[in-house]
Amino acid sequence: MPVLPVPVCWPVSSTRPSESSRLEQEGEVVKELAKAFGKSLRWLYNLPEEEEGDFIEEEVDITKWNGIGVSDGKVVRIDWYDEDLTGVIPDFISKLNGLTYLFLGDNDISGDIPVSLGRLVNLRQLNLCRNRLTGSVPKSFKMLRKLEEMGLYNNDMESGTPGYLGGEGLREYLNGLGGGRNEGEGRFERRNKGNWRNWSKDVN
Repeated sequence: MPVLPVPVCWPVSSTRPSESSRLEQEGEVVKELAKAFGKSLRWLYNLPEEEEGDFIEEEVDITKWNGIGVSDGKVVRIDWYDEDLTGVIPDFISKLNGLTYLFLGDNDISGDIPVSLGRLVNLRQLNLCRNRLTGSVPKSFKMLRKLEEMGLYNNDMESGTPGYLGGEGLREYLNGLGGGRNEGEGRFERRNKGNWRNWSKDVN
């Protein structure tokens, strides 16, 4: 009688990353993001910059990293407001697709807002105010259907109403764009159908 081969049953974890490994991967993205903004790993890990000696990265819990919030194995919040960040917003930030809150305001970030930021479809709040950003709001932002608040004032961006922005909501407000650093700090209102209009022009 022929001997039949024993069937192999692959564990589920071999086909999809575990929650911990996924968070580890996102942690690597956060590290690269901090470096892109000119910050050290000691800053990211909330360790004194002047402290002597080495540290073991594996022992630094990501939930204790500077301004990082985690939920269900994903990075959901980055709050690096007023942290002396420099450089430009890198395209790879879109790898953190679980982000719901991104606060990079009051820094020295320059360049255009990357199109890839529109891939962060879970974003609810975005603050990029008081930087040196240029260009205009990418049309990819029409994919941000969950976006409720966005601050862009005090940058060097082009003026105009970003009418293509989407998102459901009642009377949600967007800080307006200005043609110069101290101009046009109006607000845009998002109506029920998901469009934004220049609210400040209607009331002035």
